[in-house]
Amino acid sequence: MVRIMASEPRFHRRILSKAILERAERARDAWVGSMLPSDRPDVVYALLIGPGAPRAEYAKYRERRSQELQLRCVAAKAARPEFRYVVGIGLDARGVEGSAEDFVLIDTIDWTNEILAGAARVRQDAMQIEEFLQHLVDIGN
Repeated sequence: MVRIMASEPRFHRRILSKAILERAERARDAWVGSMLPSDRPDVVYALLIGPGAPRAEYAKYRERRSQELQLRCVAAKAARPEFRYVVGIGLDARGVEGSAEDFVLIDTIDWTNEILAGAARVRQDAMQIEEFLQHLVDIGN
């Protein structure tokens, strides 16, 4: 994974860093997830930044973030099947207590059509959950 990330041209690493920092600022209030492009034609980044958690709840929060990041990586592959590598980055929001990172690398070179179909189902389920949660927010306002 380090080799993949290091292979990004310096200029693109700066662009990625800026995008990550901007999202880390926004994540203080809510979870922020994004798919970020790579300069490489075979790589996509899946980013998940959480709002952090109090020390007593941090282990549970971190486990949730790690699982969510893995699901988002699978969903990213379903959304962009032409990419071979999915690099997942999980972080805490900027300025919150705690500072752990999670990284995921998925090499999909050996994925079958059956696995890709499963990834598409994961993505569809995630989209339906997001729509439902947004509906709840809309009702509450």
